[in-house]
Amino acid sequence: MKKPWMWLGLGLVCAGLLVTIYLKNRRSPAPVKLAARIAPTAKQEQTSNKKLVDTNSSKSDELTMELKESRMLLKQKSKMREELLKNPHGTPETIMKAGEALGRIEELEVKYPNRKDEFRSYYHECFNSNETMSVTRVQCLRRFIRIADLNEKETARLVAGLPNSVQRLYRRSNSIP
Repeated sequence: MKKPWMWLGLGLVCAGLLVTIYLKNRRSPAPVKLAARIAPTAKQEQTSNKKLVDTNSSKSDELTMELKESRMLLKQKSKMREELLKNPHGTPETIMKAGEALGRIEELEVKYPNRKDEFRSYYHECFNSNETMSVTRVQCLRRFIRIADLNEKETARLVAGLPNSVQRLYRRSNSIP
């Protein structure tokens, strides 16, 4: 046990995978009642179309804001090290917040399937940033590989260009059954 933080990192990667599996297996919301399906009148249709356009642009802004805010939560490697020095036996709060942020981003992926390029760019920036914690970089890398639909050869080439700590964590997370 020369490097206990590596075990912590592996544990957090496992936790991230479990959260991902949980989110993918959740049940969908209840079906819409029949009364809600009644066709609107012409005037109601015009106002509802206007609201729909406004809603889409506000949802778009929601996604942009969430991506921007979560980027800041991911790039806190130095703060995480400070927290580990203060309490080496606990999970640093920065890691927990980064995991929560990635969970919210994954929920947004489901909500905005037509915005794949933005998510791909987000994950690419995340796993390539030296300011991002290794555990978080591995989670971003796994999600990038999934979204970009990379084959094994492309994945191996991508992983080879990353720091050794990220490579080791990625390989360990893939060897878990």
